[in-house]
Amino acid sequence: MKSIRSFFATSALAVAASGPAYAEPDAGAYLAARMAIMDYDFALSAAYLDRALIDDPQNPVLLEEALRAHFALGEFDQAYGLADRMIAIGIDSQTANFIAMVHAAHTGNWQRIFVLLEQGQSVGPLVDGLAQAWSFVGRGRMTRAVQSFDEVIDSPGLRAFGLYHKALALASVGDFEGADAILSLPPEQGMQRTHRAALARAEIFSQLGKNDAAISLLEDFSGSAGDPVFLDKIARLRSGEVLRFEFVSGPVEGMAEVFFSVAAAIEGDADDDYTLLYSRAAEALNPTHSEAIILSARLLEALGRFDQANETYAKIARDDPIYFKAELGRAAALDSAGRTDTAIEVLNALIRNSGEMPDALASLGDMLRRNSDWAAANAAYTRALATYGPSDPSRWIVLYTRGITSERMGNWADAEADFRAALELQPGHPSILNYLGYSLVERREKLDEALDMIARAVEAQPDSGAIVDSLAWVLYRLGRYDEAIVHMVRAAELEPLDPIISDHLGDVLWAVGREAEARLRCRVMSVEAFAPAKVNLTLHVTGRRADGYHLLDSLVVFPDVGDRLRFVPADTLSLEVRGPLAEGVPTDGRNLCLRAAQLLGTGKGARITLEKHLPHGAGIGGGSADAAATLRGLSVLWGLPLPTADKAAALGADVPVCLAAPKAMVMRGIGEVLRPAPALPAFTMLLVNPRVETPTGAIFAALASRGGIENPPMPEMPAGFADLAEFAVWLRLTRNDLEQAASDFAPISEVKSAIEAQPDCALARMSGSGSTCFGLFASAELAEAAAAAIRRVHPDWWVSVGSVS
Repeated sequence: MKSIRSFFATSALAVAASGPAYAEPDAGAYLAARMAIMDYDFALSAAYLDRALIDDPQNPVLLEEALRAHFALGEFDQAYGLADRMIAIGIDSQTANFIAMVHAAHTGNWQRIFVLLEQGQSVGPLVDGLAQAWSFVGRGRMTRAVQSFDEVIDSPGLRAFGLYHKALALASVGDFEGADAILSLPPEQGMQRTHRAALARAEIFSQLGKNDAAISLLEDFSGSAGDPVFLDKIARLRSGEVLRFEFVSGPVEGMAEVFFSVAAAIEGDADDDYTLLYSRAAEALNPTHSEAIILSARLLEALGRFDQANETYAKIARDDPIYFKAELGRAAALDSAGRTDTAIEVLNALIRNSGEMPDALASLGDMLRRNSDWAAANAAYTRALATYGPSDPSRWIVLYTRGITSERMGNWADAEADFRAALELQPGHPSILNYLGYSLVERREKLDEALDMIARAVEAQPDSGAIVDSLAWVLYRLGRYDEAIVHMVRAAELEPLDPIISDHLGDVLWAVGREAEARLRCRVMSVEAFAPAKVNLTLHVTGRRADGYHLLDSLVVFPDVGDRLRFVPADTLSLEVRGPLAEGVPTDGRNLCLRAAQLLGTGKGARITLEKHLPHGAGIGGGSADAAATLRGLSVLWGLPLPTADKAAALGADVPVCLAAPKAMVMRGIGEVLRPAPALPAFTMLLVNPRVETPTGAIFAALASRGGIENPPMPEMPAGFADLAEFAVWLRLTRNDLEQAASDFAPISEVKSAIEAQPDCALARMSGSGSTCFGLFASAELAEAAAAAIRRVHPDWWVSVGSVS
């Protein structure tokens, strides 16, 4: 069957220029924009692309990216202008065609949609067909509109969409009988039973004087239980209100529903940034389309743009039935952005204003539990459980999570009672069976029952390493070592990097007398590598090459603070990110670890686990250090030589110097010219980051705008230094030329001042492009005391201490 996505448009939208040749864009703005695009930072990329377009207003690549960025932001007027410009100068762009169609519908210019289609400016078969049909509705030609809808219905794979929109069009002009005849068709005749179709049909029933039928429809619809929109309509119908048909009041809202239909259909199949264009189109045409707004916010969350997701959720009005759901989403986005206190305030306000709603209380409990506030989470779960009926099957998940908090608090009797109550509601659920069974094993209680529980959990989820490990461990505790080793080896195969499973495997291998095999397995199963932070003690920007890359002169050191990586043989290449700063780190081709692996050995496989301790976008080379560690680790695992500095630089300008870690290095050129630094005194480094990311491209662009890209190089270094004090005197002759530019993006002065205020700090400065600043201390004790003092005043900052020797 043809992919559903092909009926709409391709995810990678092609751009072809048939217009005049274009100039080279502003290198600084363009590079900054490219980095922002890779990070889905639509606001920053739009700003830099607009700047680049000032010098090169007809560049098709710049126009395409700016068009997508502005539309993704919901800046529709700017996007409409860009789309019109692209079409006028002859740029063949599917995105421009799409947004021009949205613009035409927005202004009711139905004739322009016909012109666009006649000129071959297509979006895709489905959108083109439905747009033509709704345009006929807009021009009052219903007979021709029905024919166009029928053409979509008769197209292979598009029947359900055509039927749905034909019914909406008929209802929008008052033909409720005709609309209901379509919506009542069974699924085998192509009419899908969707959430949106049920809501539309309920309004149609009410217009036909069938409020009871509308109530039954909404109550019987699968998944409607607890849905605030369904509950609102049911309450209004029961009061005797005749619902107006406001689902689609005319052709503009009909077109909005076209784009929302596409977005809902491709969500999870197409790229999130591509799907976002369709949900934003629905918003543009129907600003009150609550479900489109919610979908846009959810997609922005998936793209890691949590602040924009928060702003989008906030568009939902307080009197909208879906407001409750929007506030739950907004709280989740705030929590993901690291603003957990604000997220908790949102949930508490929602609970105060909406009453003891179980979803809000359970969400509050989950948020508190993720932050290890066991007692407060337990209390929230208890309040949530009080809102459920005693036999409500959905109580099980709250009982289970409350049981976890009770177990963590040491209240085993309460925890066991909750786990068993959850099991009564969800007999055989593997997570409950495993958690309860494993807990009993750890407490050395009821081991026979625990064995039975975990065996049932394994039967339900045989490929879960954690659950298989639990079975092996209970067998071990029962002294049944020969049985335990079979399952323990299987668990280690499923989860070779799990530290608990590795520890258990060692114990079981020892118990069966296979000590030598245990040692051999540990040697051959994995390779580990350390990725230390890269700290620029100095950073002089001495010029810029013709290709836009800046020339640097820098002294780089590597404190023993960093990320850890483990590499295990595998048939394919994969990456898992763990650790305290794992959130937001991509695990796809954007991650430098995977790109480094592909550079070293094309087609080779390995399971890579990255334990993330360094903040990203922090000026300490977190991604570059990880890439260099990947090259080192996989060169051992695969038996391949390390790449040259020139090849490693293809991954990023900082990767070659990170390959030299932990040796202090002088870095010149764009980072590829390296030489060992003279002997440095031993010292301890305090690193402080305010948890504000600073985009490197934007910092360099800001420096260029100040005219600061050609500065004196670093002074020559002496052959050595007697101690840290002498070294600090020399360092004061040097600079970080990016510090002032970075201060526009992060509180650099505040962080530096906090470090400088600590006793015995020899020097404080920003590293790289920020926002991490460092302080140099003569001993670990002095640095740790300074770190403790800063943590007390700024508990939300990232603070770490490492030695340089």
